[in-house]
Amino acid sequence: MGAACAALAVLTGCGGTAVSPPQPARVAFLSDRTGDLDIYVVNFPGGSPVNISNHSAGDDGHSWSPTGNQLAFVSNRTGNWELYTVNVNGTGLVLRTSDALPKGRTAWSPAGNLIAYECGNDIYVYNLTTNTTTNLTGGNGNNIHPSWSPSGAQIAFASDRAGSWDIWVMDANGSNVTQLTNDPAPEQRPVWSPNGAQIAFERGSDVWVMNANGSSPINLTSGLSTGGRWPTWSPNSQKVAFESNNDIYTVNANGSGLTQITTTGDCFGPHWSKDYGGNSYIVFIRIAGGAEVYVMTPTGTGMVNISNHPAVDEGPFWAP
Repeated sequence: MGAACAALAVLTGCGGTAVSPPQPARVAFLSDRTGDLDIYVVNFPGGSPVNISNHSAGDDGHSWSPTGNQLAFVSNRTGNWELYTVNVNGTGLVLRTSDALPKGRTAWSPAGNLIAYECGNDIYVYNLTTNTTTNLTGGNGNNIHPSWSPSGAQIAFASDRAGSWDIWVMDANGSNVTQLTNDPAPEQRPVWSPNGAQIAFERGSDVWVMNANGSSPINLTSGLSTGGRWPTWSPNSQKVAFESNNDIYTVNANGSGLTQITTTGDCFGPHWSKDYGGNSYIVFIRIAGGAEVYVMTPTGTGMVNISNHPAVDEGPFWAP
């Protein structure tokens, strides 16, 4: 088996029969190949990226609907950063807000009826059934990084309302706000495990994991010379992938088994896919002569470029 074939064997079969996920695996990412940031969707394996937002203004802050049929994002095409939704094929674009408040990251609820998003210094939700918006955090400090629990009952987020950046959680309607962490180091980017039992997050320059009620925090990156960012869970909730030292690592959720899976020193922003018939994949960015979107197995094999363009490609996320 040749070297090129060996590298791709896990993805393409090396003999003629493609080894494909049993259902469409899609990645959405940002690219400035048209001169501004647009949202592209590419099927994996073997697909070609399709521009689904396609506008001369900027697009950003994208997230998938739970069915994988739509994306939410923010765009300044009206002159203000507003919330939009669009079908995965680029049709059905809908402007959801028009209040002129600056908006950022979006997060679509597991039930599909709500979209959480950053708005000004707060976290809002847009109700797709009633076409109404609600401010969940009510001007209490700065609030960012909304992350839905798998049940859809709660939202974890980062807030500095207590004087420093900590991880908080609230019910989906903004009630029962609870502080989960309390540390002088800034804590941000909470991510629920798929089974809802734990939350991974950034504390300072390290990646930590804790129980969903804030108990039993564990530093997953304490063995590294520099810390980690962008935690993302394996589909079985047993491992966390993250970036550190410009490479991608995985580690067991109990802190054991720390493993470096890339060695090129130019890898960032991992996102772990769901399980596809017993297989999962990690999408990430490589800065190798230009930012490109790559996919590999969770052990670092079968690395494939799926964006293939000299423009900047970034922010990849698997469809649910």
